[in-house]
Amino acid sequence: MSAFNTVGNIVLSGDVMGKKLDEERIRRNIAKYLGRLIAFASGIVEERTRERESEIGKERKDLLDALLDEGEVDEDGLDKLSAKNIAIVILEMFFGGTETTSTTIEWGMAELLRHQSSMEKIQDEIDRVVGRTRRVQEDDLTPMPICRQP
Repeated sequence: MSAFNTVGNIVLSGDVMGKKLDEERIRRNIAKYLGRLIAFASGIVEERTRERESEIGKERKDLLDALLDEGEVDEDGLDKLSAKNIAIVILEMFFGGTETTSTTIEWGMAELLRHQSSMEKIQDEIDRVVGRTRRVQEDDLTPMPICRQP
């Protein structure tokens, strides 16, 4: 989360807020937080590598396994994809995925605000199926045709 705060500070400082932009401090903070993020993702890669070596995770085949398969040493003895590169790919997928999700939700909410009649239909459907005393669960979507529409 600190990395997000650093990015926010970059965007909201300098010319926007009327203060002189301390570029060196920003570079140091970015390097520090990026290092922490890479260390975190590298830990995930190392843990999975140990699991694969100990047969615990042999059956698992997800994106990380595919990247690790590509990262194994080729016939010339050279790494095809380093552990650090795999960690960076994981971070890019994570941050890209969260940005896409938040942007999609923001766009959807903006459209509902622009189209009040659609908003009211959705609210009525949720109130009818779920009520106002609990949160919507995935099973609740089956009897909600308006909410299920793509």
